[in-house]
Amino acid sequence: MATERKKLEQQNLEDSSKRENQIQQVKYDLAQLSKQYNDNQAIKSPYSGCFLNITASKGSVIDKGFSLGVIQRQSSSDSLSTVAYFPVGQGKKIKPGMKIYVTPDTVRREKFGSIIGTVSEVSPFPITQQGATKLIGNSTIAENLASKVRPVIEIHGKLQADSSTPSGYAWSSSQGPSLTVTSGTTVTVQVTIEEQTPITLVLPILRQLSGIY
Repeated sequence: MATERKKLEQQNLEDSSKRENQIQQVKYDLAQLSKQYNDNQAIKSPYSGCFLNITASKGSVIDKGFSLGVIQRQSSSDSLSTVAYFPVGQGKKIKPGMKIYVTPDTVRREKFGSIIGTVSEVSPFPITQQGATKLIGNSTIAENLASKVRPVIEIHGKLQADSSTPSGYAWSSSQGPSLTVTSGTTVTVQVTIEEQTPITLVLPILRQLSGIY
């Protein structure tokens, strides 16, 4: 009789422990679902700043990884960089370290020149419109780019800083305009593929004219 009672007590203890574990598991699952729900209600950026443009519209359904727009970081010590797209035939000639000239679309190049920079990265393969949109954060600009030139090679360039100019960057001529260059500014980019001294440019003509090779 005593043995049966002990078995019953042991069984009750095991059942109670099992129920407690089940309750704890349910509480854990509820906490995870609650956290997931809260995370999906708000989108947080790891950086402080302000939106330069927003690509998502109110009420639209978005998936993970969808680009919502472009944020300009605040209190960032990093200088601006530029992103440009070239036809594959031209882009394949561009290498890291080459000199670039970046002209904001709001600046007259013939008057102020261009910002001097250096190519820092060249995409090894052509970039799709979706890839450009994800980086730029503006589907309209990416679509306009794709309609004019396809496929394209993406390059990244670092701008040369110069604290003596109003803009804070080095210009190819003069001190540049009295303006602040900000993220999201559309620009025209020129890349110096090869620099030759005057003598190397003249010699091929002399050879052709004289018939000496």
